[in-house]
Amino acid sequence: MAATTTTPLSLSLQNKEEFRCHACGKIPRGKFAFRCDLCEFGLDVCCASLVPEKVDGVGDGELSYQRLKFVGHEHELLVCYKGIESFEVSCSACELPFQIEDSIYVCLECKLLLHKPCAELPLTINHPFHPRHRLVLFTQIPPGERFTRCKGCLRDFEAGFTYRCVECNFLLGTGCASLVPRKFAFHEHPLALFEKTNFNCSKCRCRKCTSVLRCVLCGFNIHLHCFPDLPEVVVGGRYHRHALRLTKTPVQDYEVESDDAEFYCDKCEQERSLPDPTYSCQEGHYVAHVQCMVSKVTNELAPF
Repeated sequence: MAATTTTPLSLSLQNKEEFRCHACGKIPRGKFAFRCDLCEFGLDVCCASLVPEKVDGVGDGELSYQRLKFVGHEHELLVCYKGIESFEVSCSACELPFQIEDSIYVCLECKLLLHKPCAELPLTINHPFHPRHRLVLFTQIPPGERFTRCKGCLRDFEAGFTYRCVECNFLLGTGCASLVPRKFAFHEHPLALFEKTNFNCSKCRCRKCTSVLRCVLCGFNIHLHCFPDLPEVVVGGRYHRHALRLTKTPVQDYEVESDDAEFYCDKCEQERSLPDPTYSCQEGHYVAHVQCMVSKVTNELAPF
């Protein structure tokens, strides 16, 4: 990665307590790091593998590298791509990994690695989860901050970007801030889809790791498979060539099953509970969790 000079970096053994990478801001993931012999600049071995994108038709000087300026960030960001396939550093904003095809936007001043959408996050937003006030983007958790729990997913944030209303101590992670709730006839407030969560369902009173329609305003949650008006038929798509029909009675894999038999979803191959509704095809004997067909189902859920 290009720094502000062309001085080469030397690989050296590091004391983890004293060194933080100038690209991602984290302590090294191993015992070694690349350091400059003339100043304090240094890179974790993983971040040192990043390759800056060059501007066409320009030489090898520092200004030949692609830099972009976004409205939501005060510094120019260096555009890089991964030099190794097993890149272990996650995005500083959403804390999700970078995919093979992703460009990585680096701020050496703030020590951030960002996805392009995360680099483009607006500084303030209006959000239906907190309609009273605008939310302000925070790029780090303030020191000593006691309010670190996202009101959407209820996750406690130790790092990453968040949107906050300081007046109300309201916080949303950037992932939850991207959710768009919809109004349904059976609930007074809009509901947003949270996938693979562990909320207690307000209808069946059970807690399962599954997809939930959630009301952030009042705390109402309903499992997707408990939704009162699920579509009777969904298209199997690339997962199955036949249409799948909603089945609210137990679907066994075989006509005769032992008492200790386990049943699995044909899409995710994870265990399924017999009492839960499923989408199934008797002709091709295909059974899937309702939440595994979530994109098919939510497209057909009737809003109010």
